[in-house]
Amino acid sequence: MLKNLKTSLFKVDSATYKKFAIITKAQKLKFVTPSIFDENPQVSSVKQSYINDFVSCHFIAEQDSVGSFKPIIISASGDDYHALFLLLLGKNNKLAAHILLSGGLEGGPDGETGDFILLHQRESILNNDEVLTYVLNIKQYEKDSTKRAQVDSISYLRKISPDGTIKVVKKDSSRYFRKINWPNHYW
Repeated sequence: MLKNLKTSLFKVDSATYKKFAIITKAQKLKFVTPSIFDENPQVSSVKQSYINDFVSCHFIAEQDSVGSFKPIIISASGDDYHALFLLLLGKNNKLAAHILLSGGLEGGPDGETGDFILLHQRESILNNDEVLTYVLNIKQYEKDSTKRAQVDSISYLRKISPDGTIKVVKKDSSRYFRKINWPNHYW
């Protein structure tokens, strides 16, 4: 387990072609599972064994400390899923907080409602103790390209507090409907 968070273990430049440090099954249970389940309630039926066996996870980077907390970025990838998470580790590498930085569930049909989520994009910018995130979702109702798609655009600023909490300090969103001419391969 992460006894000493040595930068040389996983904070690498992609130009060096070094592999990122792989997260062990024990670390997945401690860090990744809570992050995936909390940020994606729709996958709460997924069993821990699935995450351990079929989700590939890596430590990507260690950020500068915020107070006594160490921000760590991890990657998690599996079927229909890819995400980057920011983990805030406290004393003894205890998980204090976590947020989804980018990615998440890939688009596809919703088995319950029949909706199609055709585009889901989440990107974040980290700047010291602030995280600015932009989310774009485009949802087409039914497989009828003549109907208008729902477009949700959300941006928010989160602040990492010295006490280990991450709070939204500013949020803006809009929703509109528009006709989108999708290429045939979406249907």
